[in-house]
Amino acid sequence: MYKYINLLTVAIFLMSVYVLHANCKVSKFKKSVISTLVISTIIILKTICILGDISNSNLLILNYIYKIMIISFVTQLNFKLKQIKHINILFNINYFLGIYCLLAPSDKHIYLYITIIISYMLMTSLYLFSISLYTKKFKPKYTIIQVLYFIYLFINLILKTGNEFIYIGESLDFVSSIYIFLKVSRTHIKDINFKEKDILSKLNRTNIFIKLCYEKLNYNKNTTKKIEESLKKKQTILELILNQSNRCILLIDNDGYILNEDDSFSKMWNEYSDCKYKINLKKFLNKSIKNKESFIENLEAVREYGVELSEEIEGKDGRFFECSYAPFNLGNERIGIICAITDITYKKKSKIQIKENNIKYKKIVDNIPHSILVANDSEIIYNNGKNQDIDFNKNDIKNIIIEKAANGELHYNCQNGMELCLNIDRVEFSEIGENKSLVVIRDITDYKKILRDIDYSKKKYEALVNIIPEGIYILNFENKLLTYANSTFLDILGSKDIEDVRLDNINEEVTITSGNTNGGIKFKRTTIKNKYGNDVDIESGGMLIDINKKLKMVGIVRDITEQLKMEAIEREIEIKERENKIKTEFFVNMSHELKTPLNVIYSSNQLLESVFRYKILKNPQDSLSETIQIVKKHLKISMGLIDSIMDLVKLESDFHYTDKDYYNIVNISEDLVTEFNRCICTKDRNIVFDTDEEEKIVNIDPNDFESVIFTFLSMTMRYSLPNSIIYFNLESKANKSIITISNENGFDYDKYISDNERKILDIRVTVAKLIIDLHGGNIKIEMKEEKYLEIIIIVDSYEKIRNYKNISINKNDNSIYDEYTKICSF
Repeated sequence: MYKYINLLTVAIFLMSVYVLHANCKVSKFKKSVISTLVISTIIILKTICILGDISNSNLLILNYIYKIMIISFVTQLNFKLKQIKHINILFNINYFLGIYCLLAPSDKHIYLYITIIISYMLMTSLYLFSISLYTKKFKPKYTIIQVLYFIYLFINLILKTGNEFIYIGESLDFVSSIYIFLKVSRTHIKDINFKEKDILSKLNRTNIFIKLCYEKLNYNKNTTKKIEESLKKKQTILELILNQSNRCILLIDNDGYILNEDDSFSKMWNEYSDCKYKINLKKFLNKSIKNKESFIENLEAVREYGVELSEEIEGKDGRFFECSYAPFNLGNERIGIICAITDITYKKKSKIQIKENNIKYKKIVDNIPHSILVANDSEIIYNNGKNQDIDFNKNDIKNIIIEKAANGELHYNCQNGMELCLNIDRVEFSEIGENKSLVVIRDITDYKKILRDIDYSKKKYEALVNIIPEGIYILNFENKLLTYANSTFLDILGSKDIEDVRLDNINEEVTITSGNTNGGIKFKRTTIKNKYGNDVDIESGGMLIDINKKLKMVGIVRDITEQLKMEAIEREIEIKERENKIKTEFFVNMSHELKTPLNVIYSSNQLLESVFRYKILKNPQDSLSETIQIVKKHLKISMGLIDSIMDLVKLESDFHYTDKDYYNIVNISEDLVTEFNRCICTKDRNIVFDTDEEEKIVNIDPNDFESVIFTFLSMTMRYSLPNSIIYFNLESKANKSIITISNENGFDYDKYISDNERKILDIRVTVAKLIIDLHGGNIKIEMKEEKYLEIIIIVDSYEKIRNYKNISINKNDNSIYDEYTKICSF
């Protein structure tokens, strides 16, 4: 029995497809196409279920999908979805998921996913159904069918059977197919019939209205004839007015139409030149007039009150019109309104342009930083008020401005006592038969001051250039004419004026570079003859620069005569130094060669002293004891000489290593002087230490510094007379620490000059000077015959350094004495 129901269901669905297909051909609605596809899919699914075994699990799934698609489609037909976009998306997703389940392969792995898809489709259908109930009024048929369907599907899904309720399911399919067919037919067939009936009804009403209008036209026919006669009388006058290209007359009837038989209207608005019918006023206003509301308001006022009005209106094409409205009466009856429209675009735009020009010119005049005055023969008419310091209404300045001959520079004293320098320019013109003057007054006080400053600056820079010890000249590159030369250049050439200068010899040797070259001027040396015929060694170069679009050459000439002499001297010194270096290398080699036998002699001497020490102790004046002491003394002299030579060579060869850091020079000097005073000085000689500050921070190597101080203290002590005082002073001056070792009245100058064996001391002094040079300092030694010696050591001082190292002198008496004897044992 249920198979016949299925066949009827399929047949009814096919009828729905036919209706939709026919509607697609006629109206081509997108919605009809989608509905056709959905019903076609439902038919395919239904056919597969009919032909197969319902107990099969795959067919059972297709049966569920088929029924869910019916539910969704019925819900879609029941309410409008245009305003709810996401619902349309849900319907489409359900449809495509159904297609996927239909085409998916029958696999166990796919079965779980299809079950999930069916659950999703069912929940979506339930959600859409709930929305339809919420947004639409209650419809019993539609609601009962949907509720029964949902109950049937949920029971089958829970029991997982398909045969127990087969009749109920097929019956619901049959009822749904009938509901879908009726809904589709009503939408696509009955609604069209209703529309046709409505159109016919409107046509009938229109025919009745046309008949009434026709009767009214017949009634007004006589009136129209009278109007025509009246119009013929005025036609001549109107034609004269209407034929003007910038004016037209509109006759507007009470029905809102423009009645014009002449071509003035079409000449003014070309878009209506081919119009053969009455023009609707509203369409004309919408198409051609911007302020149409004002136009309509004036028409209504004229129509209601019978007054004459006028206004300006603007067209949408940018033109301006002057409109005059007046009632048009025929007898006692008002049959329309006459509107005279004049094209005033040129006049309006001219006024606007004149107004804009006036504003623009006023801004220009107001922004000019000078006083602009307009005056006639007796008074000042206009003043832009730029110069507040001058009262142009005072008689003295006013008479100058009115006087036509006044022109050029003028000095004027203001009321506040300030003197101004003014420049007056004037232009005479005539306006409406009256002679007037346009006067421009510029305050050039600052300009004059700038000129004076420029002149002063020029003289100052000329003086500066004349002081420069290099000759500078400027000439035109094209004609080689000399335009400027400083005093140094004239002195080099022996000339007193630039007219006496001949640049041929110089220009031939000048290497010219461009002003854009980053490398600077290239100089070339040559020898020229000055005005007196003497040879002058010069170094010259030039650079091209662009001044006011003219090429100028700036030349520089240096007198290098003295420089060449100095270079020759330096070359001689270099040769001497090279010779001295060779000698020093020779002594270094000799010192190395000598140290070995010295060490042997020293060891032998120590051995003798050790073997015969008891004999020496018993008899110190013995010849053996004296010989040992003599050998020991000369060994120390020789070792000191060799060590000094080695130190000197290291310093000259840049092999000397320094360990610099920040130290307090006061502590180091005081400790060294104290130890030297204690170990070396005798009762008749003493060293006095003094300082102006307790902290003087310098960047030195403490060992090198101790060696320098020890050398100069030894030198001073060696040549000091008995009962003399040696002063050791520390002072600061201009970021410098100055150490002064002096003996003002006790220096034995004769002994120093006549001492032929002070080689070690001289070498140590040279070493000390090189060490101080290495530390960026300087040493000055001054000695005179008047028993005067002063040694000045200058090193850089660092007052801002707070973190410095401390060092103390840890030498014993023997070590200090040994060092002293190495230097001064001779």
